[in-house]
Amino acid sequence: MLESVMSETLRDRGLLTALRYLTAPPISQDDLELLAKLKLTAQWFTTDTRAVDRALRVIRLGIDPYRFPWLRRGDVPTEEERESAVLSTAALMASQRIQTDRRNYAKDEQEEAVAAMLRSLGYTEIPRRPMTNTLHFPGPGEFCSETDFGGGRADLVIRLRDGSIMPVECKVSNSYTNSVKRLNREAAAKAEAWIRRFGTSTIPSAVLSGAFKVDNLLAAQEQGLTLFWAHNLHALATFIESADPA
Repeated sequence: MLESVMSETLRDRGLLTALRYLTAPPISQDDLELLAKLKLTAQWFTTDTRAVDRALRVIRLGIDPYRFPWLRRGDVPTEEERESAVLSTAALMASQRIQTDRRNYAKDEQEEAVAAMLRSLGYTEIPRRPMTNTLHFPGPGEFCSETDFGGGRADLVIRLRDGSIMPVECKVSNSYTNSVKRLNREAAAKAEAWIRRFGTSTIPSAVLSGAFKVDNLLAAQEQGLTLFWAHNLHALATFIESADPA
């Protein structure tokens, strides 16, 4: 019975979050996809008939035995067990949602702060547009926000006045563990792809705030990512101004 319920839930994105919270600790969608070797899309489940089995195996191995003791026993829960599981799981989900909302709010603030700094330097914001080749780039002294840049989303794309292109990612991390995903798996991986696609005149950058491990920062730099801190946008402004023609 559990397998049939979980199988249907995997295909329902509205219930997928609740399914991930069966485990202890809750498993992220990225980690579930990595461990189960799948993509949580309807098309994936259609083409890979074993995808559900792999996902269920990962979930079953991680089920929290304290919140869901009846799943380990193989029987039905008592009313007390059911109520306790619902309340504790709802509390976990609410806590995570608050953390995510706070991080997104901080990220939005970062993006606006960078945009305001660019305007103060005389840069002009243009409407966003997909940038699949150099013909789509902003002109020198222009920038745009949140656009598809070479197949990966950039929070801002800046065309420096010397013609260099500077895609910028704004990243907020509330823990060293979280910083690996935010910085190395996302921003630094994009940096490598952007440089390969558009060449060495591309300056992939990240504006950071929060907790990041030094080793991860160094690794990101080795992958071609230029780093700035949100609390010191003056350093970013100085860098941008250094590209102004003499």
